[in-house]
Amino acid sequence: MLTGDDFTGIKSQIVLLIGQLVILFFCIFYMGNYYNENIYPEKRAKEIFQQTNCFILSKKMSTISYHFTQHYRADFLISYNVGGTQYNRWVSGNGLDMEFGPNVANQERFLTQYAVGGTYPCWYDPDAPSTAVLNMRLNWLSTFPLIIPSVIGIIVLYYLLENIFDIAGAMIIRARERKERDEQSH
Repeated sequence: MLTGDDFTGIKSQIVLLIGQLVILFFCIFYMGNYYNENIYPEKRAKEIFQQTNCFILSKKMSTISYHFTQHYRADFLISYNVGGTQYNRWVSGNGLDMEFGPNVANQERFLTQYAVGGTYPCWYDPDAPSTAVLNMRLNWLSTFPLIIPSVIGIIVLYYLLENIFDIAGAMIIRARERKERDEQSH
C-alpha cells in the first residue's frame, strides 16, 4: 500500500486510475452499443410488433464470402397486409438480424421450416408497417457477447474502487503527517 511520503506511488496510482477509467468506459460503451444495436430492436419487436399472417412468396439461401469462408443467411420474401396496404419484403429467418453466419445447417433449418406458398404468422412494426419479422429472435444467446465485457468491467470496477481508496488513504496520511510536522515546528 502507499505511504504518506510516497508521492511517486500516488502518481503511478493516478495513472493506473486513469487507465482503469478508460477500460471501464470502453466496456460500458461497448455494452451499451451492443444492446442498442442487437438486443433492444429484438426486445422492442417482441413487445410492440403486431401479429398478422404472411404468405411466403419465395425463399433462398444468401451467401457471402468472408475471410476465405462462406457465410449464409436464410431469406424469405413475404407478403402481408396491414390496414389495407399490401407489403412485400425480404426478411431473414432470424428476426431482425440480417447478419450472415458461418453455420449453413442452422440457415437450412430456417429454410425447411417455411414452405413457399404457405401462410405463417409474422409480426410487423405498427409504427413502420414495412418492417416485419417472420420469427422472433430474442433469446439468451444474443446476450452472450456481453459476458466478457461485463466480467472485465466488474473486475476493473473493483480494482478502480480499491485504487481510489488507496489514493485517498495515502493523501489523508500525507495530510496528517504534514499537519503533525507543522504542529511540531510551532
